[in-house]
Amino acid sequence: MSDNIRYFLKNFLNLVFLRIVSRIIPIVMMTYYIIPIIGFSSFGKLEFAKILNYFFKIIIAYGFVYSIPKVFYENKNNDDFKRNNLGKIMGSILIIRVILILFCALILLILFLSSQVIRNEIDVIFYFFLVAISSGLFPICIYQGIEKIHIVTILNSSVKLIFYLTIPFYIKTKNDVCYYPIAYSIIEFLRLLLSYFILIYFYKIKISFPRFDDIKKHVFDGFSGFSFSFYLLLYNNFPMLFLKIYFGNTSVGLYKLGTYISQIIQQILEPFLQCFYPIVNKKIKTDISQGLRFSINIFFVNIVVSTIICAACCCFPDKIILFFCGSKIDSSKIIEIVEILKINSITIFFTILSSYLGVQILRSLGYKNLYSLFLCISFVLSLILHFKYVINGGIIASMYSILICEILLFLMVFSFFLYIILEKYKIKQ
Repeated sequence: MSDNIRYFLKNFLNLVFLRIVSRIIPIVMMTYYIIPIIGFSSFGKLEFAKILNYFFKIIIAYGFVYSIPKVFYENKNNDDFKRNNLGKIMGSILIIRVILILFCALILLILFLSSQVIRNEIDVIFYFFLVAISSGLFPICIYQGIEKIHIVTILNSSVKLIFYLTIPFYIKTKNDVCYYPIAYSIIEFLRLLLSYFILIYFYKIKISFPRFDDIKKHVFDGFSGFSFSFYLLLYNNFPMLFLKIYFGNTSVGLYKLGTYISQIIQQILEPFLQCFYPIVNKKIKTDISQGLRFSINIFFVNIVVSTIICAACCCFPDKIILFFCGSKIDSSKIIEIVEILKINSITIFFTILSSYLGVQILRSLGYKNLYSLFLCISFVLSLILHFKYVINGGIIASMYSILICEILLFLMVFSFFLYIILEKYKIKQ
């Protein structure tokens, strides 16, 4: 087995298992226990606060999940590099993230002072902000770099299991909704402490103060990954923010449940991108033609997987919702959730493909600005469609708007991808 395959499988299987634990168990608890007790309105309140703080988490975590593993992979046979630079890399990351935490705290204060929506739900939002800090500081990129991702799997799966299995002990009535983010923040903080304790005590990593040039380099290297992650989060969650403002918490709860079911498989497949990015990046830098041929083969795999996901959600939406939600969800809401699931499954088909082409190929070839332009064009269209049609059309109109934008994004990225393989690098299949 080659080093590339071994590297990929080791990280991919660990991350997939982690996604299963972090996605399947939450939706079971959500649909079979939390929603029946607190209702769609309170559930929507939780999701709004969670989404808002996802943005803070992405800012704090920055783009190191892509840039740091790539640095380690490119120097995997260089023991001197690991010995002399690992502590400096950790120091750089921590300094950058502490600065970003202060920046996020300032943003939250401004939002609190200027927005009645934020003030009304600041209790839940504040505790989720603590979650965002702990999650953003979590050193998953270091564990990926030193190829100890199984430690992350153990840590994350353990704390997630503890958190979700203990929910029935502190959420017993609708008024207990605030205990959810409190417990979440505590468990995330414990996970963070354990992660650094393991790195420092067991792997003997000494965090050292870096040079300013090192910090600047990591900021520059991680920016493209950060902008990509931030855009995807904004693109995927803007509709819920919009629905919250114009239609209230219940619409957010319905939208979240309908999209969450179809996104589970997509999110389980996200490690595919994370693990393949360093490999594809190195292959393209070594030999562009060979790297692009390798990327094309993986693209076909993505097509097959995306088609299966889309077909399953479109053909069996009732059965899928019954499987995840059982009979405890209000039957009057099921029809709307089914429609959301079907539309979103088609959207995910294009999302998986455009994300792969954009992350693996365009960014690896240096077309970061072009890909960012494509993302911006798609998002601007989404804004226009939401303010023009969704205000009157509600949740379903929002789903169709997202689908249109995702198709546009895919067409732009795929057209440029064809130009690259057929014209610029003369790769013929």
